Amino acid sequence: MSEQFDLNIAGHSATLKIEPTGSKDTGIFFPPELIDFLGGMENLSFIIYKDDCIAAMASIIASLPLYSNKGGEKISHDSPSEVCSSYMKMINEFFGQNKTTIYKDFKPSETTQSRRYLYGLDKGNFSIRKFLIANYSTLSFLKDDKNQFHLRIKTNVVQFKQNPLPEGNAAIDIDDVRVNFQAPQNQLIKQKIIFGAPGTGKSHQLEEYCKTYFCDSEISNSAEEIGKRYERATFYPNYSFAQFVGTYKPVQNTEKGKESEILYKYIPGPFLRILVKALQNPEQNFLLIIEEINRANVAAVFGDVFQLLDRKNGVSEYPIAASEDIKKYLKDNGIDHCDELRIPNNMYIWATMNSADQGVFPMDTAFKRRWEFEYIGINEKEDDMKNYEIPMQKKEESSREWMNWNELRHKINDRLTDLKINEDKLLGPYFISEEKLKLVEGRKVENAEEFVKFFKSKVLMYLFEDAVKMRPRDLFDENTISRLRFSDICEKFDEIGQRIFNFTK
Repeated sequence: MSEQFDLNIAGHSATLKIEPTGSKDTGIFFPPELIDFLGGMENLSFIIYKDDCIAAMASIIASLPLYSNKGGEKISHDSPSEVCSSYMKMINEFFGQNKTTIYKDFKPSETTQSRRYLYGLDKGNFSIRKFLIANYSTLSFLKDDKNQFHLRIKTNVVQFKQNPLPEGNAAIDIDDVRVNFQAPQNQLIKQKIIFGAPGTGKSHQLEEYCKTYFCDSEISNSAEEIGKRYERATFYPNYSFAQFVGTYKPVQNTEKGKESEILYKYIPGPFLRILVKALQNPEQNFLLIIEEINRANVAAVFGDVFQLLDRKNGVSEYPIAASEDIKKYLKDNGIDHCDELRIPNNMYIWATMNSADQGVFPMDTAFKRRWEFEYIGINEKEDDMKNYEIPMQKKEESSREWMNWNELRHKINDRLTDLKINEDKLLGPYFISEEKLKLVEGRKVENAEEFVKFFKSKVLMYLFEDAVKMRPRDLFDENTISRLRFSDICEKFDEIGQRIFNFTK
């Protein structure tokens, strides 16, 4: 951030006070210097941060009792459980799964320039004032290189009276308000499978969850920092228990003078690595991500770990005996009492599944019962792709046609639906990645030919080889294509684009 203005919050700009008052203010006072910094008070919008609100809530809980005024009625806030519940509800409703959001549509007061207030702070149940304690909070206004303003909240602890957080929430460390507060654990599902049609953004959704629930702060957005809190495994048909949990592997001796020797060392798999991290750091949440979980034989991959998936109060209800290899590995990593294995309360296992893939392994009912399933609808994230147009032919620029990607996708999906094709065979908005779509954003003609080649190998091949494999003439117009071979379909697409499809038959 290139510029910053810090505003210390006085009593008339904060909802919460350390003593009861009769103040009925509902705005925030903006001094002339701040108004100049912002360039006026009209059309203001700020990027605000979910982590700031959670940290402020933690400071508020540690400072109870506090007081507010509503409609002339003085209200006392002295229950940590009630404050946590109401504030987390307010935060989650306003931010959803996002780490940041835009706070806007304010109303400046009509008073003189020297006494200006900002009103219209309530967005549903959310108001920035509710996170401020009079004389103990600061609002930092930061202007980035794109002239966008960021609003950061700093709320100090007034007094610490050993107020406990309600059960199921991480503890607060009071050291200039150093907070390790996670979303309430009862709101996070321990074992979840996200499923949907190809291109619905399942992996993208998991990535957003990771950034929301498994990052400590804004500085943790680097891949290196995020990677400390979760591991990712991708299942495939030959994936094994040894790869998932751990096994002995040959490694080179690193001792000087013995580099030519080969040793055998126990190498942990992603499950054991994340389990160890969770056991070593019980105050933090850790996540194991499994991509394409049904592309492997899950019964064989999980083995006796399957029994650990039964949880009670977040912990494996039925332990399994640890092998000698695993016990030694755990002890080498400082974990004692490891004769039995349990998944701890702070370890989560989330997976993606696409039942449309060929060659997938069926999951038995007993395995499925131990997971909660989250479905992503075929059009759930289409607004992310609504403005992309794609080239439809391999022609000269002057005669090439372009079509909105979402519009084409809807037409294809509608036709597949008419043909009684299952929904898990339809095309989601991310079937073509945003990275690829940006190659031709704004009708970039220099990338059009490359994109058409990609479209044929990605979209047309999937439709021909998978979605309508046994009945291609129901989707592709045989009146315009001499023979319904894939090579002929691609050749004709270069000439006539979307007209190769039969959307009306």
